[in-house]
Amino acid sequence: MPPANPQFNSGTAFDRAAVRHALASPQQQREFLPYDPQDARAVAGVGLLASVEAKTEVVAVGEFDCTHISASGNELRRDIRVSAEVRPEDVIDLIAFFRRDGKIFAAVTEVNRPALLARESEPLASVTEQLTGRMTNLPGGYITEDGPESSALSVLAQKIGATAQDKPFSLGGSILPNAGSSPELAFPYAVEIKPPEHEAFVSYGDKLDGMRVVRFMELQSIVDAYYQGALHDPRLLECTYRLAARLEYPLTLPQQAEIAALVRNDAPSEFVKSRILTPRAARELMQDPPADSSIVASVIMKPAEAPSAQPFLGQRRLTVVNQASNGDALGQAYEVDAVVRSYDTLNVGCFSLADGEPLLAVNIGVREALELREAEIRVMSVATEARNMEGVTGSISPRATDGHAFTAAAKYIAQSHTGIHVFEEPYPLSTYGFWSPGFNTSLYRECLLPFRASEVTHASENCYFMRAVDILTLADEGLIRDLALIQMARRLDAAYPSPNPPEALNFPRPVIEFLDSVSTRNQRLAAISRAYAPDLREAMKFDPLLVTTLAGRLGMRAATVEAGSKEALFFESHMETYLFHPEMSGMEAIAFLEHDSWHYGHPDRLPFLSAADGSLLRDSDGNPRLCSLSEYAQSPRENEVDALMFSEVIIPQRVGVQKFESKTGAKTVASLLIESGLRTLEEQHAAVHLMAAEGKIPPAVARFLAQDSNFATYETLLRERLIGFYVRDVLHNIPLLYKAWSEMPEVAELAIQMGAPAYNDPRVIPGTFRERLEEALRGPRSMNQLQDEIEDTRKNDLYLTILNIASLGRLIDVHAAPAYRDELRGEMREQIGKLFAAQKTLKDLLPTIRDVERSERNLRACQTLLEIRARVCREGAAFFERLVRDEQAIGLENVTELAGRKYVAFPLIPFGVPEGGQETVSSLISKGFTELGLRDPLS
Repeated sequence: MPPANPQFNSGTAFDRAAVRHALASPQQQREFLPYDPQDARAVAGVGLLASVEAKTEVVAVGEFDCTHISASGNELRRDIRVSAEVRPEDVIDLIAFFRRDGKIFAAVTEVNRPALLARESEPLASVTEQLTGRMTNLPGGYITEDGPESSALSVLAQKIGATAQDKPFSLGGSILPNAGSSPELAFPYAVEIKPPEHEAFVSYGDKLDGMRVVRFMELQSIVDAYYQGALHDPRLLECTYRLAARLEYPLTLPQQAEIAALVRNDAPSEFVKSRILTPRAARELMQDPPADSSIVASVIMKPAEAPSAQPFLGQRRLTVVNQASNGDALGQAYEVDAVVRSYDTLNVGCFSLADGEPLLAVNIGVREALELREAEIRVMSVATEARNMEGVTGSISPRATDGHAFTAAAKYIAQSHTGIHVFEEPYPLSTYGFWSPGFNTSLYRECLLPFRASEVTHASENCYFMRAVDILTLADEGLIRDLALIQMARRLDAAYPSPNPPEALNFPRPVIEFLDSVSTRNQRLAAISRAYAPDLREAMKFDPLLVTTLAGRLGMRAATVEAGSKEALFFESHMETYLFHPEMSGMEAIAFLEHDSWHYGHPDRLPFLSAADGSLLRDSDGNPRLCSLSEYAQSPRENEVDALMFSEVIIPQRVGVQKFESKTGAKTVASLLIESGLRTLEEQHAAVHLMAAEGKIPPAVARFLAQDSNFATYETLLRERLIGFYVRDVLHNIPLLYKAWSEMPEVAELAIQMGAPAYNDPRVIPGTFRERLEEALRGPRSMNQLQDEIEDTRKNDLYLTILNIASLGRLIDVHAAPAYRDELRGEMREQIGKLFAAQKTLKDLLPTIRDVERSERNLRACQTLLEIRARVCREGAAFFERLVRDEQAIGLENVTELAGRKYVAFPLIPFGVPEGGQETVSSLISKGFTELGLRDPLS
């Protein structure tokens, strides 16, 4: 039973597209000055003037009723009420560093965090040091459609005021800062910068950005400050550890000796041994949970119909003012949004020192909020199951600070989450932190709670045990993202170093670097942006669905080409690869991309009939069986109608017709249909079908256009996009395609075996537009760069090379020397076999790719992809080149008409109404009005 994608309606005050635009920082350099604490503009704190319950604009909070589903599809629990945040985008955590005198220094920023003042109004002020409204943090920002690398450079310019010396690079797996209530992921990145000239910089602004102080701290001093209670940003600590590991820079924990004295070595019971997860076992368990277990495989979330009297999360609107050290106000009061909760979080490190190394209790927990990622478009593609490998955390009252209350809370959380009852006394840790202080007031505290591994004979089904060093290995891969568990594992790994090495994945460094480089960019968006910036970015602001149409498995090789070039003609005419039409520009081209994206998901069928194995059916004389032209035409004709419906009727109505037309600068089919009184999907589809597939004008449309002003407004649309489609496609292009395919049975058979649809059943496409539309609008909801890389190679290097080589078979029969012909044919079969096997490997690999983390699955996929590119793709391209150039095979003089074309099998099909076709268009328009007894506007 698949999880449902919740359509989260957060109210009219929350415009995700507007929020994305407002929070996206431009990359120009911000002005930073040497820091002077005596400057009159210096902000010492933020004063709280008022706090009221309110809907917030920057983050939204919703309530959902959830049902847990097992791997076998059975309901485990239902009607679970959950509160969750919805963030507009994921974030990048950037550690900018430089080297000096053998030491490494990193940038930290002191900024306004007025949302934390909401703790006073709850009240939750058990920790008073942070309630000045200012906090020292790791710099970060939202990841924009340009990808994390560009976002990192934007953070560098806007929030640090430094210059990069090299490209930003990934620091391993993503992090869930606050999985209990937020689906937001943080992606750790690092960038080396030029050494600064001053110890600290400052930039002044107003409101939230009243004063930003940038300081540079040596990595060990960051660790020391955190554990001494001077810093409270666990994400800063995590990035510091990861950077140090990447650069082989030694770090120590100040509390290491104190923690190491807590427990003595213990021998684990047989039960504990049976529940120890190795990294490989953990990967298998998370990827494929047992069908007969109570482990939650998916969650169905539905917005709650009635709100709770006291929801777990609340929203507040704070009125605050920046203050100088003497309490004077600096500037005007301003409003800040905050998410509040009535309880803090306690991270309980349930561990035992077993056989000389620490074992931590881990849970296969359920974080329902993660399912909300499916309802959002994300630049970074990461698996979104609610199933999550995490530590032992629970809610605790901010006032539970005394020994008895704290001990009781820690043991209750541990026992209820793990099912273990043989614990020692908890050891409170002095550190505390804020997961996401920009908008969320949640504070977390930590304690260690040793258990006696020799006496554990029972635990809950979802509780397992892992070595601390293995937890850190899986965190680097991205399988474990729970920041609380990762932090606890780091403490214990430092206090009790493992005598055994971690069970890390063993892949060549180039493979790991390739995956990291893939995850730092979006190939498809970057290529199209280069050709059409800034129009693409503008389009995404008003049409987020455009991101979906560009997302994975499209195989779209966008390129910057000159209008009228042979390369441009290839992209315009080819059936598998599309591009913005070069003679178009800006938003008009983007509207065409929506149209072409439909064709990717719904390819046309071939005119040959085939068996189940892809081989062509043949008549008694051995000739391939073709369907008739009229039968073949139904598939591309209906697909063209549906693509037109998608791009010019459905998308404009989803975005808002007037808004869409104001951006594209052109009237849409949606506007014509609505003004003609056709408003239901069925009415609109029937009308578009009549015009684009049959060349007729529907009566309702004709009556509307009979008025001169209406006809003048929509004449171009009618000529070029409706009746023009009929003339171009049905009367002209479809017969050309049919003839081209009918002459290439050898090529068609290979295309069918590689997955191209074969049976031309006229019942397949008509009447299914609503179902196919719903499928198209459901997803994908994120962009997976690794899927893009795989599909790009499969379709544009392997698939096309196979068809290209096969299409030369006829030329070999005509031009090759007779003694050489059989040998060439044998080489062709051998080369096509290698290419075919490689493209099938990638096709089978594609569905297994779910994210861009450093997982074993993804690294193996990268290794396979790189090997195919280096060996099979190069050999195939070289063989094709040899066939064309070898005078004994074909020879360049015999393929003059193919020069410069990527795909040689098809004739070039012109875009737009063919020459002489406008007379046919005018004739059909006049005939449509005359047959309905209406005045012909063209007469």
